[in-house]
Amino acid sequence: ANKSSFAKQFAKVADVYVSDNFGTAHRAHASVARIPDLLPSYAGFLVESEVDALERIIKNQERPVVVVLGGAKLETKLPLIERFIKLGSETLVGGTLANTLFSARGIEIGKSVIDEKFVEKVRYLKSKRLHLPVDVCVAHVATGRVRVASVDDVARDESIFDVGPDTIKLFDSIIKKARTIVWNGPMGFAEVAKFSRGTKEVARAIQMSHAFSIVGGGDTLAILKKYKLLGRFNHVSTGGGAMLEFLAGKKLPGIEALKRKL
Repeated sequence: ANKSSFAKQFAKVADVYVSDNFGTAHRAHASVARIPDLLPSYAGFLVESEVDALERIIKNQERPVVVVLGGAKLETKLPLIERFIKLGSETLVGGTLANTLFSARGIEIGKSVIDEKFVEKVRYLKSKRLHLPVDVCVAHVATGRVRVASVDDVARDESIFDVGPDTIKLFDSIIKKARTIVWNGPMGFAEVAKFSRGTKEVARAIQMSHAFSIVGGGDTLAILKKYKLLGRFNHVSTGGGAMLEFLAGKKLPGIEALKRKL
């Protein structure tokens, strides 16, 4: 609740406060945003490296910029999509995000998971710089037989579990041209090996590129770690929501509290 009384209990046991948890910097909690008003406060080395890397994306990025977004949580990723499209960046979308955009456009997605609250809100979201899958891997159930289908050939009793090979080629061709890349969210149900190809190929494409690359998000990092693909990114962010909000231009309470001490 960000109560001053609770923050004072923490402050009593310390002489100096060092904030080194970027992953919660977007939360207005007493331990994040209130203690810096009560003690001499500083950013730790991790928070410093996070801010430096993410500010490079916003202020000093090399173009072309490519943003790769997957997974779910459209609520946190929509502001980022909107901002980077306005900035002229190429945005590649997979996972539940892509399913939701397909549904908003009236494309049959069968029983695929979508973010129903945002279908209406993203009907307007169209741009030549917004790239959705052109083919997908579908199955009746996650344990069933998988087939590759074009996006207009998904049956009503099927679900989308990954992007298809033509989409991988499309995304790879765009990533190769990038000089700056931001990635948050898997391309499909990558926790299951047979639906991990899209995510793994995107990872490899980014790692093989000549771009300055940042990857973040708990699900993304867990999957990359699982498949031993966490290396060769320029920066691996410890923040999921914090990273997205920072790049979307929002002020993070935990960072703003430290700035007040400068």
